Amino acid sequence: MQKIFILLKALALLTICAGTALAEPKSGFGLSVGGTSNNLSGTTITGGTAYSYSSTGLSTGIDYQFAVSKSFSINPLMMSSGEDFSGTTLQSGTTGGHGLIGVQLRYWLDDFFIGGHVAKYVELLSVASTVNGSTTTTDTVGSGSGRGLVIGWEPSGSKWFVMGQVDSASISYLSADVKQTGARISVGYRWK
Repeated sequence: MQKIFILLKALALLTICAGTALAEPKSGFGLSVGGTSNNLSGTTITGGTAYSYSSTGLSTGIDYQFAVSKSFSINPLMMSSGEDFSGTTLQSGTTGGHGLIGVQLRYWLDDFFIGGHVAKYVELLSVASTVNGSTTTTDTVGSGSGRGLVIGWEPSGSKWFVMGQVDSASISYLSADVKQTGARISVGYRWK
């Protein structure tokens, strides 16, 4: 995950040093779908016990792109994912997901963009258990703040786009603090 952050930072620097934008972003509503993968590590608040787990799943997103100049856009966004979780400290069959709501600033170089965002992150863990033939589901929710980087391609003559995104967040539960690092790859459509 750290290698992805380094690669995105290098691409951002290269893009900024390469010159000015030739095409400009277009305002419009966008929908995206893709895959996500997350690594999470936590520490229990009462005992200080460390643990880790991971998740993979399907991610969806919506945003509205405001073109503020020929080189910049601001994108309020929401993303959500449904995921399968695994880890030695999690019960088998744990499902759930991640969500975020935030704002992203993008710098445009022709049809390519790079940017960063700040967001409110939420994690849901859902565990089903069966006792005496009756199945119950226990949901646990944590939330916190974080940030991320994005790189993508949105051709000016097309309404389609592709993007890769990495996230880093601190999520708090009543009994634990969790650090999340994740990556998303998405394909989307923008009405512009």
